[in-house]
Amino acid sequence: MACAGVAVQLVSSGTLLGATYTFNGGSIIVPPNAYIPSWSWPFNWDGGSVPPSSNSSDVVFGGSFGGPLVAIQDIANPFNLHSITFDIPYTIDGGALRWDVAGSIQNNSGGNLVNPLVLNQTVTYGGAGSGLLAGAISGAGTLIKSGSGTVTLGGTSSFGALTVTGGNVIMNGGSL
Repeated sequence: MACAGVAVQLVSSGTLLGATYTFNGGSIIVPPNAYIPSWSWPFNWDGGSVPPSSNSSDVVFGGSFGGPLVAIQDIANPFNLHSITFDIPYTIDGGALRWDVAGSIQNNSGGNLVNPLVLNQTVTYGGAGSGLLAGAISGAGTLIKSGSGTVTLGGTSSFGALTVTGGNVIMNGGSL
């Protein structure tokens, strides 16, 4: 049975999910011109919107105002996300990053993740940039290495599986 003429109002509270959040290091322009590399600092994100810990958050490191190319994930431990992209070679440290849905790490520029990583689903590491995954990698998920770059696994690895479809993988932290 169809209902004609019925209006439905949708209400949202908080941050909308499923969005792309671009880290630009913008806190360098805030007086006293000291760089605050925190993910929780709104001035570091385009539009001043800090990403939520969500399986649909896509995080991009793509701009810099001249500060150090370092960013500290201090929002949640672990921080849930769908994807992380490096268009500028940032080094990310801080709390763990977790994929509870299939997602990606797109390294176009030589970005590094020092954080612990939790792979509960398939995560594809792609791109032409070479980088380091320095933290412990755990979970039942699969890491697929694609693209032409090289990834170095520097921490303890105890995740489900590793598949290499492109580029190179260097293991400095032991074996899977």
